[in-house]
This record gives sequence, C-alpha cells and structure tokens, in this order.
Amino acid sequence: MNFQIDVDQNILKMVAHLDHFRGVWSGGAGIPASRRARLREEARVQSTLTACSMGGVAVTEAEIRNGGSGDAEVSRKHKEVVGFLNALKRAHNDSAAMVTTRTLRDCHATILGRGDDSFLPSDWRTTPYDREAFDSGGSAMGRVFTTLPPHAVPESMEDLVTWLELELHGRENHPLLVIGAVSLALTAASPFSKGNGRLVWVMIARLMERAGYAYVPYAGLLTGERRERTAYYEALDRSQNRIWSGDADLRPWLTFFLDTLVGHADRVRFIAETEHSSTSYSPLQRKIVETVKKLGSAEAGLLMRATGANRNTLKDNLRRLVDQGNLERLGKRRGTRYRIPAEF
Repeated sequence: MNFQIDVDQNILKMVAHLDHFRGVWSGGAGIPASRRARLREEARVQSTLTACSMGGVAVTEAEIRNGGSGDAEVSRKHKEVVGFLNALKRAHNDSAAMVTTRTLRDCHATILGRGDDSFLPSDWRTTPYDREAFDSGGSAMGRVFTTLPPHAVPESMEDLVTWLELELHGRENHPLLVIGAVSLALTAASPFSKGNGRLVWVMIARLMERAGYAYVPYAGLLTGERRERTAYYEALDRSQNRIWSGDADLRPWLTFFLDTLVGHADRVRFIAETEHSSTSYSPLQRKIVETVKKLGSAEAGLLMRATGANRNTLKDNLRRLVDQGNLERLGKRRGTRYRIPAEF
C-alpha cells in the first residue's frame, strides 16, 4: 500500500497554521495543570455528546457526566457513553505507542463499552457494509458509500498500519498529511459493523498527540465534521475512489480534514484566551461563566439560584461579561438566556 500525497498552496497554508499553533501551545500555553485537566475532561464530555449523536446514540450531556463517573453498568447506551470517554482517555495516555491492527480492534472494543474484565478486541466485520450519509440532525441524505468487502478488511488494515508507521518514522510526508490519509482509508474501509466514525476520530486524536500536537485534547475534534456534513461527504466521495490502488486524489479530503483541524485549533486558542482573561474575573463572574459552560446556556433566574447573588448584582455582572465578549446574550426580557460565544 502506498498513498500518493499531492498538495496545493491552501493545504500547505493550513499545515503551517497548525504547526504555528503547536508551537504557541508548547508547555500548555501558561494554563495551570489543574485547569488543563478540567479542560480536557470538559472536551471529552462535549466530544462524547457529539460522537454519540452522530452515531445514533441518543444521550444528554447530564447522562454523559453521570455515566462517565464510574457508575454501575446500565444500558447499552450508557456503555457506549462510558466507552467513548474511556477511548479518548486511552488515546491521550497511549499516544506514544505504535499503532497495530490490535490497536484498532482494542480501541473499537473500548468505544463500544466492552472494556470489562472479559475484554476482547473487536472482530473485523464479516458482512458487506454500505455507509449511509446522514446530516447534522441525523436525517438520511439519500447517499450511500460502498466500503471494502469483508474478505479484504484484515489484509488492508494490516497494510494500512504498516504504511502509517513507516511514514511517521520516515518523515517523507508531513505527519498531518499522513494522519489525514489514514483517516480517509479507515473511513472508506469501515472495518467494523458499527462505530467506525468514532474510531476514526479517536485515532486522529491519538496520532496528532503522538506527532506533537499537544493541544488536541482541549477541544472536541468532531465539531467541524458535524457542522459541515455535506462538505464531509463531498470530500469523501471525491477522494475515496481508487484509494486502495494508490491512485486516489487525496486533495479534496485533505482540504476538508485540515480545515476541520484549523477550526479545532482556533477553538482551543479561544479557550486558552478565555482562561487567561478569567484570571481577572471576580469570584461571582467565575461562577457565572462556569455554570453557563456546564449547562450550555442559562437564564438569569437559574444563575441567581446557582450563584446566590441578588438580581441587581447578577444583572450588572452579566452585562459586564457580555460587554467583554465572555458571554453571549440570546433573546430579550424574560426569555433572555446566556451562553459562551459560539466560537468557543
């Protein structure tokens, strides 16, 4: 297996942007270790919410927070919630290790919540699988993508991880381009009967951390894909043809992939800037912001109960946070709610 990776100026520009931010983040961007740990946990929760939604697992943010706390085993839904949280944690902890086919099978088993005492790696799928396209709301888009036939999966995955390791060690191609090519191949192959999309993004996070992009765990990677489902499928459609023969044009996929990573890096940058600006928050303002972050959005009455502040004091601090760009106001009068600005 050998992928021909051609690039254009736009691809090179995005790679340079990401490499620059990798340097800016060096050492954690001055954010204390305790705060970074909380940010990683928050990013895992948001990533799990997005991944479960895209994977057809209906779950709320509250269920993710409760399910990921080590509670007793419950339904399949909660198993997959805990599984994806655990897969993200392992991707962070094991990022330095080389990738083998066993890595893929173990990661997939973890994602589906099979990481108990009788843990066994997932088996490759043994039946044909057509990948149906869904929009960001979970509705079918009327497009179906053909994947590898079952008999070709084991050998193709062995070839893929061998190519990956040779490329990362040989450095003939930039690591981000290699990771992008691997993500396309995994998506096009869909080596398991379900959970392939979640596997791809966990592996992207793991490989990027291995390549030195230490900022990756501090914001969800899947946000860009979820918002741009049409662009995602168009890029996949244009690049996956002839991928297994080595003749595919990877540029459409790499452009989408890198654009998604640039959006992710910009969200991490915004998070870092918010963390630095929060050092000037009053105790009340910090509690307001943390409450809104936790809930997604909140109205004044709820914030009064959460903070214990009186109405006038709360109103004044909310106005200041909105004026500073740290909160966004939605609606008017009694219907007013507050949230973290959309770029977060």
